[in-house]
Amino acid sequence: MTDIYKQVKDGLKDDQTKNHLSQNQIAEASYGWVATIISFYSRARSFYKIDFDSFMIILVVLSHINYVTKKKKSKKSVEDIDSFLEDMYSSLMQKEPLSVKGRGLGSTSIAHVLGLPEETCRRKIQQLIKKNLLIRSTEQGITVHQNLVKKHKVFGLQTLKEVKILMRIFTKQNLIKGLTLPFEVFGTKTKL
Repeated sequence: MTDIYKQVKDGLKDDQTKNHLSQNQIAEASYGWVATIISFYSRARSFYKIDFDSFMIILVVLSHINYVTKKKKSKKSVEDIDSFLEDMYSSLMQKEPLSVKGRGLGSTSIAHVLGLPEETCRRKIQQLIKKNLLIRSTEQGITVHQNLVKKHKVFGLQTLKEVKILMRIFTKQNLIKGLTLPFEVFGTKTKL
């Protein structure tokens, strides 16, 4: 993700400082962005049957797990995003729920990241634990329940499809030029 961010930032710095965008380009890109966010919000609420703050708590937990995983710097290669997700999810379905070795994530940290009152965050985490979406472990802190791992794959793949559409809109409107995405997200290995 850091590589994508750097490519976008460098691309915008090089391209957009010299070129002016038309109102139509900005309107089209803005509409695509807003439509993607609205869809994401609506899908999260209906898919998980939880409020959006609770969904954001899940995302913080997943982000923490991704951060810890990234620090391990796995050299294992994958062919596409589907094989990456399959590998990740199958490894998570072992005896223990997704294991985060090292420092566990606590409700206070989550509250600070999201700007939520600590008691509200604790209460929402407890509700997510009752719904078998998160678990609290003395060794691992707050982490994902195996039920979430199974369920989130469907949600994650739909989100990738929507990001793909958004990236096409941004590319068409000349907001992103020469961005290379990992895992053949667009079905080809070519640059945007």
